[in-house]
Amino acid sequence: MNNKPGLNCPKCSFKIIISIEQLVSGNSIICPSCGLKLDIDKQKSKQAINAVKKLDNALKNSK
Repeated sequence: MNNKPGLNCPKCSFKIIISIEQLVSGNSIICPSCGLKLDIDKQKSKQAINAVKKLDNALKNSK
């Protein structure tokens, strides 16, 4: 079982390994298998991005 963080490409289903930092950075994510460019709508996703940032900070501070 692959426990690395990531998401499945909506085009080819390849698992794109991505860190929380990369996810919340707002930069485009490129599928290494098919080249699909994924962009996060920062305005619509603002609440979710902030929640992920809080979770990431809490996890880092618990170590």
